[in-house]
Amino acid sequence: MIAELLSVGAENAITGKDLAAMAGCNIRDITGAVERERRQGEPICAETNGINAGYYLAADAEELEQYCNRLKHRAIELFKTRQALLNALKQIAEKKAEEA
Repeated sequence: MIAELLSVGAENAITGKDLAAMAGCNIRDITGAVERERRQGEPICAETNGINAGYYLAADAEELEQYCNRLKHRAIELFKTRQALLNALKQIAEKKAEEA
């Protein structure tokens, strides 16, 4: 389990590369395992910027809530991108229909 390899608190984050070395696998395996464990209720957070970039266990409810808020923001941004691409797809289909 990845959660067993992690330290508590953002200041103790471990990079995906280091986790992969510890677990004897590759980063893609780590990413998948982290998602599975999160869905099982493990409070695994991640920081992508700064000195403490990496994975960690939430130290408290506030830290977990902050991470959940970052995930929500990312989800909203991904949804906006999806909508823009669907609009582009619609325009392509309309243009193709006009040419036919």
